Amino acid sequence: MTSMQEPTEYIAKIFRFEFWLRFYFVQEIEGALRLVLSAEEMKKLAKYSPWDELAEDLQGKDLDQELCRINLSTFLNRHYDGRYFSPGVLARALDSRELIQAQEVFMIWIQAHEHVLEQKIWDFDHWEESFALWKKSDTGQQVLLSTTQPESDVLN
Repeated sequence: MTSMQEPTEYIAKIFRFEFWLRFYFVQEIEGALRLVLSAEEMKKLAKYSPWDELAEDLQGKDLDQELCRINLSTFLNRHYDGRYFSPGVLARALDSRELIQAQEVFMIWIQAHEHVLEQKIWDFDHWEESFALWKKSDTGQQVLLSTTQPESDVLN
């Protein structure tokens, strides 16, 4: 494992958690998109502490891409920069090609499985297990390989 692989994988998982929240708990209310979780749903999120703060910080607010980006950045800086990760590691991981690739692979999985994921609210742990199994499958391995090859290799 490279020195940046662990922080990149950890950050990618936090991003997937935040996406999971928006996937299942965003509602359109009076023309605005809002994260809406019941008290019971919020209580269930406590097992993901401190990640549950991502939901607490967005609960009931009008969402847009910028607010979600700021919320994630603030959260990561508050909990991980210089605490969980050495100073500067977070910034390097956020700018890494590996994180972009991890996000690309995740979005391909979402697109391929959206019809199943929409049928019911999956627990985040189940979501993660399914994603991990897919990455080990032949299809997942092909996607992983295609996202790690330089563009010139993919085009040839």
